[in-house]
Amino acid sequence: FTPLDSLDDIFPKESPLSNIFGQINVNPLQVKKGKVVLIHKAEVESVSPILRTKIAWTSSVLNVAGTSQYFDESGSDIFGVNNLLGEFLSVGSFDTPFVDEDVRVSRSTSGPILEQLRVFVRVGSNILDEGMLDSLTAEMRVEEEIEVSSSSIESQ
Repeated sequence: FTPLDSLDDIFPKESPLSNIFGQINVNPLQVKKGKVVLIHKAEVESVSPILRTKIAWTSSVLNVAGTSQYFDESGSDIFGVNNLLGEFLSVGSFDTPFVDEDVRVSRSTSGPILEQLRVFVRVGSNILDEGMLDSLTAEMRVEEEIEVSSSSIESQ
């Protein structure tokens, strides 16, 4: 995330609030960017017929970069929180039906309804060229349609 330095962009110029709050420095520590890093513990449960991984969120770390005397310009960890019950309450699993040197596809289910399909593409990969991206999107739509029609047949 990139924090605001002032409230100028929030209030319209003609607003009386702009005159009062617009020039207030809401970033006195000069934070230029920040990120929250989620730390997980993972364990491979099976490799065949499909790669299944058990994962648990164990802690979070806030990393901040800035130009003030208090922060490193390249970023440093300033706050961390351990999830004491992470291995017991925040546990899930995901399947990896496809992986190669450029792409990893993962599928997980959360609760009885929510299913997630995530596609990870390696930075610098040429798979995101225009034609490849269109092809991948079309293949995912076909797979989605097949799953929907299979689900409706099973429920009948």
